[in-house]
Amino acid sequence: MNSPKVGNENFDKLNASYKLDSVGSRNYALDNETAPRPQYLHYAGDKKNVPELSFLNINNKRIYIYDYKSGQLKRTIDLNNLDLKGPFSIKGYFIQSLDSIYLYDEIKMRVLRINHEIKVADSISLTNNSDLNTLAWTLKYPQYQPTTSSPFLKYEEKLLLTGMHPWALEKPFLEKLALTAKIDLNGENPKFINNYPSEHYGSEYEWDDPIFTTSYTDQSPHKDKLVISFPISHHLYISDITTGKMKKVYAGSNYAKGISSLRKRDKSDNKYREKLTQNVIENDLYAAVKYDKYRNIYYRFIRRSLVDINKLPDWKNKQLGIIMMDDKFNYLGETNIGTLKDWNWENSFVSEQGLNIERIDRKTNDESLLQFQVFLPKKL
Repeated sequence: MNSPKVGNENFDKLNASYKLDSVGSRNYALDNETAPRPQYLHYAGDKKNVPELSFLNINNKRIYIYDYKSGQLKRTIDLNNLDLKGPFSIKGYFIQSLDSIYLYDEIKMRVLRINHEIKVADSISLTNNSDLNTLAWTLKYPQYQPTTSSPFLKYEEKLLLTGMHPWALEKPFLEKLALTAKIDLNGENPKFINNYPSEHYGSEYEWDDPIFTTSYTDQSPHKDKLVISFPISHHLYISDITTGKMKKVYAGSNYAKGISSLRKRDKSDNKYREKLTQNVIENDLYAAVKYDKYRNIYYRFIRRSLVDINKLPDWKNKQLGIIMMDDKFNYLGETNIGTLKDWNWENSFVSEQGLNIERIDRKTNDESLLQFQVFLPKKL
């Protein structure tokens, strides 16, 4: 019996008018406590302020803030001084001001607001204060793995944080599980919107791993809209932040074929993980979506399938492609930039200079620098 497949309606039908060109690089010196590939970084730049690039070092619990253009370190925020009882694990943040820094604590699944003295001013539960020692909450609330490609986003007086469920769920539970927390900065309890698209998750599909269920988000030029990229869908999902209503738009690759899932898991199959790894290698999987407000272009990342898995058994040998679309999601083109071994694609962001993607220097293995390559669309 054939495996369920998510077909690509426009495979080999799209015409490219743009390619993506490398136009430069940016490097940031790291101290001896910090390594490349930070889990979470944030770019903040507008016409009023000097653009800043910050990132979280989860090992020493510090946020490093750099001048984006000069590469100079401006300050650090030491989270070791948080006045919290018991263990905590900060995995993401949003800096509204030095008196309103929002932190995601993974252990208690809460958002903390701290002030410039690193004192906790507010604590907001993302599970309605559920007992986290039981598993019941996992069927009601998402889990969060904040990254640069699944970040905090700000809308009016709310922060948005979109999570995921790491394993396969039946449809009745998927319909109850809303993925995006709307965190009210004025202190009200969070509200939740956005479910997994039912046409792809649940039923006969078996997406039983976070690589298939992680959601990637960005805001559209219409600030009341959230754009969501799911790895196994050739479409993007556009959510109305106020109502939670979602619609889908085609945003696929000209070269991606149908994405096949495994059949329902046989719990006695001791080769299931091996089959799952092979499934990841053989399929195209979409990833981050980024809106470029300077050029009115969307970038959507895709991890290409490996055709000859006997010669290239490592899934990190998959090519990383970037699809370009205009602000109406019309296809402009796509470019492969290298393998997953060469790029930490989750650390990507848009600045006035272009699309910045963290580059891994495998030749020198230099860990003293955080390195980014900058790309711009170029008409063919």
